[in-house]
Amino acid sequence: MFTGLIEGQERILNLAPEGSGLRLRISSQSFWCNSKIGDSISINGTCLTIVELSDSRAEFQISPESLARTHWKSASEGQWVNVERAVQAGGALGGHFVTGHVDGIGRVSTIEKVGLFWNFEMEFPKDLELYFVEKGSVCIDGVSLTVNVLRQSSLELTIIPETFEKTIFKRYKIGDLVNIEADLIGKYVVRFLEKRNENRRSP
Repeated sequence: MFTGLIEGQERILNLAPEGSGLRLRISSQSFWCNSKIGDSISINGTCLTIVELSDSRAEFQISPESLARTHWKSASEGQWVNVERAVQAGGALGGHFVTGHVDGIGRVSTIEKVGLFWNFEMEFPKDLELYFVEKGSVCIDGVSLTVNVLRQSSLELTIIPETFEKTIFKRYKIGDLVNIEADLIGKYVVRFLEKRNENRRSP
């Protein structure tokens, strides 16, 4: 479990095919010093497990399922990513409950600076529409955010200067792909209502 409060930005050192998945190597001069093999790390909002570790790099295996649901298949070496360690029991939960289980791939469609702030519009897949509400939570590439405006196929997000500087939002360009995780509570509510309606239709 994660909070969506990003701890740092690191770079992809290597990304190579491994069976039907990928092997991901992330470099860092300091982020991995308190980590160990087996730890769960959110990398651009995807929950991944450390399988190899040194002081300057960590390696992860990306499964075929994760490849199908995320933007990792279009990632490249040298690309910057958001990183967050799993929240510890008793730790502060300053964002919202983030599982690291990505629901779909979005696309940056608008970037606009308004005073000190930045407005981003993110297009999302049609099948995620039910999970969003205005002023509700969403996770974009691992960042916990609030939906300011909800449109039929896009979200508008306002990014404060602190978030802009501490995450890869400052590196986004129009057309970039992002990992989207809908709010966990919203997914359970939608599932509950679907099952209730199915039961009502049953003889």
